[in-house]
Amino acid sequence: MVGVHIDDMAAAASNSTEMALLIHDLQKVLDLIDMGDIKWFLGMEITHDHAARTVTLSQTMYINMITHRFNMQDSHPVLTPLDTSIVLSKDLCPKDDKARQHMKSTPYLATVGPLMYASMATRPDITYATNKLSQFSADPGTGHWTTVQWVI
Repeated sequence: MVGVHIDDMAAAASNSTEMALLIHDLQKVLDLIDMGDIKWFLGMEITHDHAARTVTLSQTMYINMITHRFNMQDSHPVLTPLDTSIVLSKDLCPKDDKARQHMKSTPYLATVGPLMYASMATRPDITYATNKLSQFSADPGTGHWTTVQWVI
């Protein structure tokens, strides 16, 4: 299996002989540098426990980058990313131009996008919340923005 993103590539094979053959074949057609076992790929930290035969993916650094980028590093974790008592609807969208203008200064889309990536890669627990929040991308209100801050 080979995953490629622009100029980065990760490959996996069922055994070391197949991996060596894959690397050899790819080096015939690509300027390939074998950097050994993968440690990072697309913002994910990858750790191997060969004895336990496990691979662990983590986006701790990516999540920390998001919280710092939007000055939310002092956010407090919650058990449920989207409280069941919160109903996200169009009723929370801005009602007038002043409110809409205020929301243009919030980084709503710039925050929801990275959260969606994290939810798809390593944080399935926030997938429902980010999916609901993305539905209001065209006209988010302050209630939507407050919910984004809870998800982070």
